[in-house]
Amino acid sequence: MPAWWVLAELMWNALDAEAMNVETRVAVGVMDAPEEIVVHDDGHGMPHDRVHDLFLRHGESWKRASGFSPNINRSVHGQLRRGRFLTFGIAEHVE
Repeated sequence: MPAWWVLAELMWNALDAEAMNVETRVAVGVMDAPEEIVVHDDGHGMPHDRVHDLFLRHGESWKRASGFSPNINRSVHGQLRRGRFLTFGIAEHVE
């Protein structure tokens, strides 16, 4: 999976979390390959007590049922709850 694809998925997740500001940084190493990808946003994120249900489980997404974000009614991207796993496919550390 190309790094740009993972970056796009992380940005879509930020927008789906109703972010108004999304900052990205890609640090490129000696081999012209990404060594660090950082996406910082001001979206609502997810409650820590729901991380397992909302983030770590593969399958249906709340996005499929509603199609819009809960507070600002923004059209959402993704419906299969698998885009977040792309990051784990290319990263040694995910926070």
